[in-house]
Amino acid sequence: MFHFDQGLYCPITKQLFVDPVVSSDGYTYERDAIQQWIQTAGNKRAHPISPMNNITILDKNGLIPNKIVGALIESTIENYSLRNKKWPCIDSDIEEYRKKKMLVKCKIQKFNNWQLIHVVKA
Repeated sequence: MFHFDQGLYCPITKQLFVDPVVSSDGYTYERDAIQQWIQTAGNKRAHPISPMNNITILDKNGLIPNKIVGALIESTIENYSLRNKKWPCIDSDIEEYRKKKMLVKCKIQKFNNWQLIHVVKA
């Protein structure tokens, strides 16, 4: 049976990564999930602790895009699409991934437009 490697799923959301980032604890998370994790700790006036190994995470500004994981997911989806046999659970993961990927692209485009407007005004 075809399956995605468990390393392609966020340890917080348990869903395929869409916008994977590496935190200072060395683990990869979905950007929105780890930012929310860090924000929640900040709201409690506590240092954010890694959900994986209980060390302090520096901050949400120290998150680095994990392009390799993103490329692995895209490659795995492409390989799955070439197969004759399909599995509903995999199809639903891919459908959810594609929806979220479109939302991330829209957020990035809005941010880029915002930057362009503010650079032109400056």
